[in-house]
Amino acid sequence: MSSKQLLRLLVVLAAVVVLWGAVALASRRSDEGSTELISKLDTSAIDSIALVAPGDTTVIRRGPRRGGWQVNGHAADSQAVSQMLQALANPQASADLVARNPSSHARLRVTEDSGRRVRVLGQGRALVDLLAGKPASEGEGIYLRRANQPDVYLVRGELSTALARPGDEWRDRTIAKVPRDSVARMEISRGKQSYSLNRRQGRWVLGSGVPADSAAIAGLLSNYGRLEAAGFADKSQQDSLRFGRPRRTARLFDAGGKPLLSLVFDSIGSGIWARVEQQGTRGTGEPFRLDSWTADQLTPPDTTLRKR
Repeated sequence: MSSKQLLRLLVVLAAVVVLWGAVALASRRSDEGSTELISKLDTSAIDSIALVAPGDTTVIRRGPRRGGWQVNGHAADSQAVSQMLQALANPQASADLVARNPSSHARLRVTEDSGRRVRVLGQGRALVDLLAGKPASEGEGIYLRRANQPDVYLVRGELSTALARPGDEWRDRTIAKVPRDSVARMEISRGKQSYSLNRRQGRWVLGSGVPADSAAIAGLLSNYGRLEAAGFADKSQQDSLRFGRPRRTARLFDAGGKPLLSLVFDSIGSGIWARVEQQGTRGTGEPFRLDSWTADQLTPPDTTLRKR
């Protein structure tokens, strides 16, 4: 082999070594830039999920009924809980490492006093212990770090959506489900106006005997088929509500005169509120907020129900 050929071979070998080194370095940086932040969990082993933020604590627990969940003692939104469990069972394969210096924690809101502590518990031990910070600037993803560790990651997908959910949105907002065919009488009041509706031989009439519009009655009953709250009252709102002299009422009865649902309404600056009135008492249910349009659909003027 001539000296010229040997020189060429050495140059090629050096180029291969340099290329291999560049690939190895890039691979190492890639490994450092992403990691499995949360290992897959057996969701059947999860007993509770605690989301603790300044001024807002949400505790989601398995209820006494098999498969049921409760949030702060109330029925939980099954779809919201299912999304969280699915995210924990199949978390993102990797999370992007965005910061390692604790000086970035305040900016990303993953400090103890600014972040939302996320603890997933099972059989008396912590399965997950994280601090969730602010949403990403592009609107997709949330900043997370393991408790007692400085590294901060940007996580996207269902887990970020679930962790960004406010405490109030974990609750089941279904207030009542009244089957249309079970209702035989309705009593509605709006301020000083009140009227009743009665089903007689399959047809509805107003208390005065005036025939009711069947399509309008069908629409009214459908509103009670699944009544959902737009939100729930906090302590200050509850203190401001007065249901002793309700602004509106709506009462539904079956053919035997048994109450199916009784609602009383009040309104304050934050909107229209209602609560379920238990039989024999007044206004004992928890106040819930309704959109003004929904409240009007539940308690329409009798003129909209008359047969034309």
